[in-house]
Amino acid sequence: MKNKKIIFIVAVCTIMGIFTGCGADGKEPLSPEETTSVETELQAPEVSEFVRLPITDAVEIMCQWEPVENADGYEVSEESKYKKEESYRDAQFTETEQCAYTTGGQDEFDFRVKVRAFRGEGQERIYSQWSNIVEGNTWDTAGSAADDRQNPIMNFIGTYGAGRAGIDVQPSGKEGAKISIRWSSSAAEHSEWVMSGKLDTTALTVEYSDCVKKDVVYKEDGTVQSETVVYENGKGTIAFHDGTPITLTWNDEQEHIADGTVFEYSSYGRQ
Repeated sequence: MKNKKIIFIVAVCTIMGIFTGCGADGKEPLSPEETTSVETELQAPEVSEFVRLPITDAVEIMCQWEPVENADGYEVSEESKYKKEESYRDAQFTETEQCAYTTGGQDEFDFRVKVRAFRGEGQERIYSQWSNIVEGNTWDTAGSAADDRQNPIMNFIGTYGAGRAGIDVQPSGKEGAKISIRWSSSAAEHSEWVMSGKLDTTALTVEYSDCVKKDVVYKEDGTVQSETVVYENGKGTIAFHDGTPITLTWNDEQEHIADGTVFEYSSYGRQ
């Protein structure tokens, strides 16, 4: 009788092994491409609509997303086709550490993009689910600069430079602009300013009254030695000037540090 019980237990375990050997739900283990955000603890990015960038000789469009917690980077899937073509071509995949993706061209193209976050490398890499799909093109210019649904500062976002100084312009919400400035006095010291405001679409200016200035000093190993707040609630104006390329000037009412300096648009990016 005892032997019969042992045989019965072994048989039950064998049957359970058949149903559980491919995972708790009886399915094959997920490949990295199939891994879901629940299993990876990575959220799928939420990608914004495409916006146009101020460049010459071509049309570039860009989409953005907020950083995903615990992600090492992002994989972008881009499909494209000529305007007159009926179907998109095979997707092209790009990896980036930035929370933005830029594409475009000189001809009339349609684009379709989605993004997923990842963590790890090689066989250890895990992915989030794919984001929403966003579509854009290089041929439909109607309303791109005057679209009421688009934050008007999107027409001027990016990095502007002059010598050792750089100004980064980014959107904030549906109407605001966030501006960050870094001006190096040496390899070991720099000053930085952060301010915000709204773009006056007629004058093409951003007036601010919340600027915070800090002086930062580094040690020889590159770590921060000191960070000092110089002032808060500083006032001034950032003015954009149409041209090729677009430029801006900065009227700093506190110290007039940038009087007469012209900052030239270089590219989309964050400092």
